Amino acid sequence: MLRFDWRNYLSLEASIGRRSLMDMIRWTNIEDYEHGISRHWLRRMAKRELPGTYTLNEALLKVARRYILANVAGNSLSGSFQTSIEMACESNGQHCNIPSALSAITIPSLFVPEHHYVESVHLMNSRGIPLHPAIAVVQTPAREYYILRDTGQEIGCEEAGGVYKCWLDVIRCQEDGVST
Repeated sequence: MLRFDWRNYLSLEASIGRRSLMDMIRWTNIEDYEHGISRHWLRRMAKRELPGTYTLNEALLKVARRYILANVAGNSLSGSFQTSIEMACESNGQHCNIPSALSAITIPSLFVPEHHYVESVHLMNSRGIPLHPAIAVVQTPAREYYILRDTGQEIGCEEAGGVYKCWLDVIRCQEDGVST
C-alpha cells in the first residue's frame, strides 16, 4: 500500500507529465550503474535485443527495475529530508551530520544502497533449469537474491541456502527456486 503523501505527490507528478519513479532513483556509482543497474549488463542485453518485439531482455529489465524500487531508502515527503550522501551514510550504519540548505525541497530521492545494485537478472538456476514462473534471481555485488518477479521483494538468498522456508509452500517451489 502506497503512503498517502507519496500517492498524492506521484499523482501530481504524473498529471503534469513529469518524472517516473526510476527518474527519482539516486545511486553513488554513476560510472558503472544506471539507476542502480549495471551498465555492462545493460549493454550486453542491448546487443541481444531484437527490434520491434517484447523480448526476454525487456522482461529481465522490468524485473531489475522492480527489484531496485523494492530496495530503495527514500527520503520521505512527510519525514525529514535527507540528501543522497545522508541516505548513503544511514544505509551504511553511519551518522552524517551535514547541514543542508535544501531541507524544504519536496522532490523524493529514492536512494539505492550499493549492496542492492543489480549486476544481472536470471530466470534459470545455475544448472540451466527454469525457475518457478513467480521467481527470478538477482545477482548483486554482495550476493544472489531470490525475488518475486512481480514486486521485486526478496524471498531468499544464496547465504540462506535459497528460497526461505516460509515461501516454499506459498509459491510451491524447491529451495533452488524450481517448481515442485
